[in-house]
Amino acid sequence: MNLRASTAHLACAVFDKYLSLQEKPVMPEQIKVVAATCLKVSDIFGEQSKEYYKQENSVEYTEAAVGKSITPSQMLSCEKEILPKLGFKLHHPTIRWFLQCYIAYARLSMFDAVGKTASFIADLMLLDFELLLYTPSLKAQCAVLMAAFLVQQEATLHQPHQPLDKAMKSLPNEDQSDKCKSIGPLQGYLSCLAYWDKNIRDAVCRANVAVDASMCLQAVVRMLLDKRREWKSLQLNAVEIKHAQLARALAYPDRFPVFKLLRYILSDHQRSLVPE
Repeated sequence: MNLRASTAHLACAVFDKYLSLQEKPVMPEQIKVVAATCLKVSDIFGEQSKEYYKQENSVEYTEAAVGKSITPSQMLSCEKEILPKLGFKLHHPTIRWFLQCYIAYARLSMFDAVGKTASFIADLMLLDFELLLYTPSLKAQCAVLMAAFLVQQEATLHQPHQPLDKAMKSLPNEDQSDKCKSIGPLQGYLSCLAYWDKNIRDAVCRANVAVDASMCLQAVVRMLLDKRREWKSLQLNAVEIKHAQLARALAYPDRFPVFKLLRYILSDHQRSLVPE
């Protein structure tokens, strides 16, 4: 199915919200029906050209289900249960929504190396149950931060003595941004986020608490290093396939300077609580 990234993120948000409102656990055989129904309503809600009550496309989603084990009547019944349970409110700020905002605030682009890498990380977050503890805004900030770090690290490895925008051109088949002008030492300094750090960070990150932000960022590192490998072994490859070219080329450093990077997603007040 040709779905937008925002649709998948909204579907996951609706799915998580619906499950959180259940008094009893949803039976395993019903989970697939709920997931497909959340995808359907999110697709229709997010697509401006579709008139919700004048079309019925349940068959399209049942045919896409693994094993085709869902019937249109099952989805219609589930839809009648989900929408009233949510009060017909489907506008949920998602990781993807915040990610697009933060990339724009930082004067980057969703189509440059940082934007594409952040999109990959944000999509992986949908698979990580541990990250449900954190707000979509904090997860989006971690995605931008980790993407900037990985892109700058990769550029440094390719051309350690070149300006970052030149070094980034050597990365395979990426549309590079001209916003990253120079490589500083990879000791927690990210030139890609210089504008963010100076003009945006303190206001946008004011609600972040140092402890929560640190735990979230560390969870993202675990996701990249360990859980991504586990998901591949379980054949959970949808995100890897979607971002195949980037996923194959993505390299990790020997260590992640979490506490130094953390300063990019904390307000000035909270920064004082983090060791230099």
